[in-house]
Amino acid sequence: MPTAAEPDVINSATPLEMRFEGVHPRLYATEARLQEVRQKLGREPYAGFLVRIRRIANNGLTSVVPADGDGGDDKRTYGCYLTHLVAAYRLTGERPYFDAACRYLEAFIARDSWTVDLMYGHWSHGVALAYDWLYHELDASLRERTADALYRHARRLFEDWVSYQSAAPVAYAWNHTAVPHCGLMAAGCAIWGDLPGVGPLLRMGLEKARIMVDSLGPDGASAEGLAYGQYHNDYLVRSMVLAHELLGLDLFEDCTFFRQYSRFMLYSQLPRCAWRETKVFVQLGDSNGDTWCGPDPQLRMVARRYRDGLAQGLADAIAAAGSSADYGVFAEPFWYDETVAPEHPDSLPLLHHLADKDIVMMRSDWGDQASVFLIKCGPNSGHHAARRYKQDVSGGHMHPDAGHVMLHALGEWLLVDDGYMLKRTSYQNTVLINGIGQEGEGYTWFEDLPFRQGHPEGRILRVETLDDVDVVAADAAPPYKAAARLRKFLRHALYVRPDVWILVDELQADVASTYDLRFHAPQPFTAVKDGWRMTTGGVALEVLPFGLTEVSGKATVDYLKGPNDVHHDEEVPCLVIRNKQPADHAVFVTLFHAHPAGEVSGVRATVAATGGGCRIDLQRGPVSIKLDVSLNRSDAAGPFCRVSS
Repeated sequence: MPTAAEPDVINSATPLEMRFEGVHPRLYATEARLQEVRQKLGREPYAGFLVRIRRIANNGLTSVVPADGDGGDDKRTYGCYLTHLVAAYRLTGERPYFDAACRYLEAFIARDSWTVDLMYGHWSHGVALAYDWLYHELDASLRERTADALYRHARRLFEDWVSYQSAAPVAYAWNHTAVPHCGLMAAGCAIWGDLPGVGPLLRMGLEKARIMVDSLGPDGASAEGLAYGQYHNDYLVRSMVLAHELLGLDLFEDCTFFRQYSRFMLYSQLPRCAWRETKVFVQLGDSNGDTWCGPDPQLRMVARRYRDGLAQGLADAIAAAGSSADYGVFAEPFWYDETVAPEHPDSLPLLHHLADKDIVMMRSDWGDQASVFLIKCGPNSGHHAARRYKQDVSGGHMHPDAGHVMLHALGEWLLVDDGYMLKRTSYQNTVLINGIGQEGEGYTWFEDLPFRQGHPEGRILRVETLDDVDVVAADAAPPYKAAARLRKFLRHALYVRPDVWILVDELQADVASTYDLRFHAPQPFTAVKDGWRMTTGGVALEVLPFGLTEVSGKATVDYLKGPNDVHHDEEVPCLVIRNKQPADHAVFVTLFHAHPAGEVSGVRATVAATGGGCRIDLQRGPVSIKLDVSLNRSDAAGPFCRVSS
C-alpha cells in the first residue's frame, strides 16, 4: 500500500488539513462526540434512535453480501447495512456488530467493481464510515486494504466524472449525482492523510458540492418529487455536513432550499389520520407512495442549522408514528439538537405556493383530519434551474402533468397520481386535446429536451385567498405538443372550505377540437343524477359538471404501463369529461364535493356567462356563495375571481 505524501493539498485551509490529520474518527463525529451521545442513550429520543439503528443493523447481521454476479444488479442496501452495523457497534460496544462490519469490509474489498453510480455511493459511504469509526480496532491488514479499496474506487469515479462521458457530472440536482458524490466525499474525508493523491478527489467534491447546492430551487421542493427528492437530499445533506465540518465550506448558510425544506414537507404531508407505515406524503414525481429515505434525519439537520422548530416537530411526529424510512437514521443522534423546541404548523397559512416548481397546496386546516388539494403547473426542473442550465440537471422522474390536480380528503385519496409509470399525459388529472398530450411524454423517463431547446412550460399565474376562498390560476397550455394546436388552457382551481373544490377550465384551439378532462381515482366512478360519484373507504366524492359548454362523460379504466419489471402495470379507474361537439373554444366547470358516504351531498351549483367570464352560484345548505371568474385573459395583473355571498 502506498504511504501518504506531503503535501496532499486540498486548499491548505480546511479543518481536515489544519486539525484532523491523523485523527480518527472524524466523519460526522469525533471520539468525544461519540462518547457524548453514548451517555444519552438511556433517555428519549436517543433511546428511540438506537432502537431504529439496531433494527437496520440487525438486518445486516443476518445478511450476506452477494458475490459478483449474484443477487441482481441492485445491491445498494448492503452499504446501508454496513453504515448501521458500524453505528450500532460504536454506540453499544456489542461485538457481533463489529464482526459483521469486518465481514462486510472483506466482501466489499474483494469486489472488482463498486460501479460509478448509486451502488458506489452506498458502498463507499459505508466502507468510509467503517474505516473511520473502527480505525483503531481494525487489524492493520484490513485497515490498509480498506483504505486502498476506498481510494481505488473513488479514483474510478473521479476519472469517470472528469471524462464527462456520462450525465452524472453535470446533472447537479439528480439522485444519480448526489449519491455517488457522497460516497466520494466520505471516502476522501476518511482516508485523506493516510494515502497520497486524495486532495484532488476532495477538490472536485467541493466544486461539485457548490454547484449542486446552487442548482436547487428556493422553495424546498425537489424536481424529482417526494420519494426521489428524499433520496437525493439524504445523501446531499451528508456531503454538506462533511464539507462544512471537515473542509470548511458552509453550504447551509445561504441555501434557501433547505431553509424552506420543512415548509415543503409540512404542506406535502397527508393528514395524520391517513399515515400508514411509510405512506406519509402526497405523491409528486415517480413514487409508490412510500417514504424512501427519512426524512427525519434531514429534518434534524435543518432544525439544527436553522433553529427550525417546524422541522423538529415534523421529525418528532414521523419518528413517533414509526413512519420513517430508516436507512439514514445512523446520523440522527448526532444531528439532533435538543435545544430546538418542536413547533406545530397551525400558525402557517393554509394556502402555499411553491413558486419555483409552481405547485400550489391548499389545506383545510392543520388538524389530523385535514383535506389536501394540490395543483401543479411549472417547469419540470423548476424556474431556477431552467434559467441557469441548458443540460438536464434533474433527471427524468417528473411527469408530463401541467394542470394536474390531486385530492386527499376525509382520510382517503380521492383524486390520485399515477405513481411510477411510463410518462404519459393521459395518466394525469389534466386534459388531452384530440387525444394529444404534453411534451416530455412517451418514454420510460421524462424527456425534457424540447423544453431545454426552448419549448415553453406551464406556470402558475396567480395565487390568493379571497373571503376564505382559495383561488389559483394556472396557464397549462404551453407544454402541449404543437400537433394539439392549443392556444389556451387556463385552469382555475377554487377551494371553498372545507369540502368543495371547483375547476374552471378555459380551452381554445386553432381548430374545432375535443377536450378530454381526465380524473383518476382509487375506485370506479358511477353515474348519478347530474354527475358521477366515487366511493372509497366510507368517503364519497361527487363530481358535478355544469359548465358553459355542453359535456358528456364516461367512467372507464386506464391501463397504466409500468416502466420496468419493478414497477408493474396497473388498472386505475378514470372519469373522462369532454365537450359533446368539437369546438375551438370551450369552458368547463367541474365541482368536487367530498363527504361521508352515508350522507347526501347538499351542494348544488349553477353557472352563467357574464360579460367578462362566468358566475358560479354555489349553494351549500343555507349558505350561498357567488364566484365571479374572469375569462379570456392570461395576465396576472389583478384577481381572476371575486367572491360574494
